Amino acid sequence: MNDLQNFRVLIVEDDEEDFMLTRDLLKEIRGCTYAIEWARSFEEGLFAMAKNLQDICLVDFRLGAHDGVGLLQAARTAGAEAPVILVTGAGHADADHAAMRAGAADYLVKGQIAAQTLERTIRYAIERKRAASLAAFEQARLAAFGAQVGLVLTCRAPLSVILENCAGAMAQYLNGALAQVWVYDAGEKALLLSASAGPKAAAALAASENLT
Repeated sequence: MNDLQNFRVLIVEDDEEDFMLTRDLLKEIRGCTYAIEWARSFEEGLFAMAKNLQDICLVDFRLGAHDGVGLLQAARTAGAEAPVILVTGAGHADADHAAMRAGAADYLVKGQIAAQTLERTIRYAIERKRAASLAAFEQARLAAFGAQVGLVLTCRAPLSVILENCAGAMAQYLNGALAQVWVYDAGEKALLLSASAGPKAAAALAASENLT
């Protein structure tokens, strides 16, 4: 079994020597392989980032007349979604604050980067991005579920139909194999199955009928 992780890395760096140093650090990391793309300028970096083909971007803080913060902002405007790690010079004391304000996942200081530090920073940035994307997806799914149930409850229909539609929304938006709505009957002094939906709804209904 091959557990080797593969990541696509974009390095935006206008200094070839600094690019080679970062590339060599990536090659030292064990347990991961990195497909490396090099953008040599602000413009090349923006074009590459907007294509959204990378898992992580390592962006130099100084890019000729531009800087990495400006590139990050322009890339986000262009629809870039990959996490960005800004790489700064030791003399840029305010770079970390600027990086965080611009939405960078993290920042590293040139001359103070070891392979282990680089690997951990990249991994954490990618994991945080994946967690945030999953949370956004779940939030959107729950919002859609709430909107659908709200729509069902405003419809003029028999109660049985409303409950069936609510069960259907639960199965659809909550990924339920079986969604059921039970209503307490005061006369029977028991919960009664009033609606069900989902792939296993028919089997569950048949099983409940066999018990009665």
